[in-house]
Amino acid sequence: MTYVDELAQAIRREIPPRLLPDGDTTGLFRFYAVLAMAKGARVVLEDVHDAWAAWMSEQDPKHQSLRPLQELPADIQRADQPYLDAIRTVARDRDIGLSGYRSGLRHDLAPEGGVSQADPRAGQPNCAPG
Repeated sequence: MTYVDELAQAIRREIPPRLLPDGDTTGLFRFYAVLAMAKGARVVLEDVHDAWAAWMSEQDPKHQSLRPLQELPADIQRADQPYLDAIRTVARDRDIGLSGYRSGLRHDLAPEGGVSQADPRAGQPNCAPG
């Protein structure tokens, strides 16, 4: 199992089963895992909705909620809250996100697309080691 899938499963375990969408949600929870790694507990409701929208675009491109979060009725917006809470809980429990998830890998990278001297791939664009 990859580190992304392990994190995705941890987030999924935080969601009550009655709230899980039907069908294969593997991709959805991978998106949520990426949000956790990228933003940690600073993820916001709009991020969660955007990740869901990216996933739903392949599942049902005509879904009525495939609009920006702010355009949706309040009750539909609130449906994303348990997912936001789950991502934040897992991010906090694991101390991941903007605080440096990859233990020394991300902080070696230079800002603004530059290359850090500590980066063994000097001369390549600023990107996290895979």
